[in-house]
Amino acid sequence: WSQLRGSVDLSTPLNADGSVRARVAAMTDDHDSHLDRYHTRNRALLATVEADLTPATTLWAGIEHQAKRPTGVTWGGLPMVYQDGSPTHWPRSFSIGADWTEWNTTSNTAYVGLEHRFDNGWSLKSNASRLDSDYTSKLFYLLGQPDAGGSGINPYPNYSQQSFTQNSASLQATGPFALLGRTHEAVVGLTGSQSNYTYGNYSYTTGPVGNIFKWDGSYAEPVWGAFRPLGDDRTRQSAVYGAVRLSLADDLKLIVGGRQSRWETRSLSETRKHDVFTPYAGLIYDL
Repeated sequence: WSQLRGSVDLSTPLNADGSVRARVAAMTDDHDSHLDRYHTRNRALLATVEADLTPATTLWAGIEHQAKRPTGVTWGGLPMVYQDGSPTHWPRSFSIGADWTEWNTTSNTAYVGLEHRFDNGWSLKSNASRLDSDYTSKLFYLLGQPDAGGSGINPYPNYSQQSFTQNSASLQATGPFALLGRTHEAVVGLTGSQSNYTYGNYSYTTGPVGNIFKWDGSYAEPVWGAFRPLGDDRTRQSAVYGAVRLSLADDLKLIVGGRQSRWETRSLSETRKHDVFTPYAGLIYDL
């Protein structure tokens, strides 16, 4: 399907002793499909740097970028039956995607982390990240069942815009401890995030579909009207957790842990929240 793809992935030390390292990876991809008129163009980029501040402390930071640009996209399926109830038989390549349809997504992430390893075997790791995503779509759907002449289908277009941002952070400590003559493991941590999701669409004016059997994607793009905000959701999440892996015997481990989670979302019309503790336990036996 006329696919063209290229990628590069480069990792290299940035100083003589290799204590500072970098990686850059990129990808580009263009291809058609077995579906008529569908085409997509995808791009991705990763760039990250890692540095050993001391033999026991590592700092890293990076960015990620992804962009997808499909055109001639579909939205929903095809009618399964005619108006008289008999089954339809669409060609495998048949697509209701109009020439002007698209579903663009762009995502950018920046992150930073720090880990320190103590002499007693414990380690402390922290992470922080920022995500920004944008979605713009012009879509088209066909409603109803056709008759024998291809009539009876109604148009349903949609032009929408969405935006999602999220700030996240976490802190985790892991390590061994001695109890009753055996060595065990423990983990404790906390995590939190704050996000904002906004979305809406445009009003439209459009015309009839005509004979579906003569559909070739040349249906005229609707006349789009004013933007209509539909949602503005703000979510906060936080959690604290802990677990131990107890060595009951050389081949038997008992895991016991729990997580206290808090979650709240405020939308244009309501506020939802919960605060719940989730315990868990498990056994691991080495055969």
